[in-house]
Amino acid sequence: MDIKERIGMKLGLIGLGVMGKPMAKNLLKAGYDLTVSDHNESPVDELVTLGAKKAANGREIARQCDVILTMLPNSPQVKDVVLGRDGVLESVKAGAYLIDMSSINPIASREIAAKLAEKGVEMLDAPVSRRRLTAPWRLWWAAKKTCLTNFSRCWPQWAPRWSIAAKSGPAM
Repeated sequence: MDIKERIGMKLGLIGLGVMGKPMAKNLLKAGYDLTVSDHNESPVDELVTLGAKKAANGREIARQCDVILTMLPNSPQVKDVVLGRDGVLESVKAGAYLIDMSSINPIASREIAAKLAEKGVEMLDAPVSRRRLTAPWRLWWAAKKTCLTNFSRCWPQWAPRWSIAAKSGPAM
């Protein structure tokens, strides 16, 4: 059984810039069911030709996906796609996960995590801090659903894929 069958989740990725697009390509190469969204249509269209599904916004991603990944420039953009109009919060299902891979303000992370928790959604703050050139191979995401709530069980799966991973505590 491959990792895709073991995970069995639908993934959504919001933010297809310098880091997000290479990550999306790697997820598609690995066979994940991936839905993508970005304010720029060009990378979305490119990824659709590679097998991704297209979503217009965070609300559509959340309606379709079990795990939502965000890879955005800063706090305002993450807050907008999660908490704003047509955002993730409008249709996210209890039991889903939001993994924010943006490097944002911890206060914003706590605010977003609190709003998601009210809907039964767990947020994992997993900021990326490497250069664009390493994104295609360092950021290949593969974690089981159970790993998201227990870092020590995740470590064996994450360590080979990321150069640095450390538990720093809850978002709230």
